[in-house]
Amino acid sequence: MKEPWRLLLFYSILFVKSKNSVYICDTIQEYIAIYSDYTQRLSLMTKTLRCMKHLILTVILVCITLQTNAQQSLSYAYDAAGNRIGRTIVLETRASKALQNKTDSIFFHEMLAEKQLKIYPNPVLSELTLSITGYQSSMSGEFSILTLGGALLKKGKIQSEKTIINMGSYQSGTYILNIQLNGQPTSWKIIKQ
Repeated sequence: MKEPWRLLLFYSILFVKSKNSVYICDTIQEYIAIYSDYTQRLSLMTKTLRCMKHLILTVILVCITLQTNAQQSLSYAYDAAGNRIGRTIVLETRASKALQNKTDSIFFHEMLAEKQLKIYPNPVLSELTLSITGYQSSMSGEFSILTLGGALLKKGKIQSEKTIINMGSYQSGTYILNIQLNGQPTSWKIIKQ
């Protein structure tokens, strides 16, 4: 047998409040219909709020991921005539651990003197590689490594398609790598771990 209070509720005049309206129900069927509609609306609203919560969390995670991986910025130098005479790539050290563990696969490239120049790995532990695709012995190239204060640490010639620069003895920090190939200069910020 049902509880007495439920029977009393169903056999009396029933009130159902929905938003700002009060419905007076004469029968159980009216009460059930109005209550069912109310619970469906409430269920739909709850599902919508859950979906919005998941959408907002997804957008936040995507933004954080993009901010973490977007850590390379470019800066260009121009002469008085408006010609580009240099390019500096700034890499920030707040890269994720996953990127720091894959330093061998990280390289940066640029077209210089109509040849592709690759510099890797950056950040560097001990050896930095300069690779020039299509290098010819008739080309003239040189590199120099400077501190951020401008003090020259190392200078050398580029004589082959791959040039390896030993940076193992340098302290951890940021250095400037200047490269000149057939009279065209470029500058890079190199991070030594």
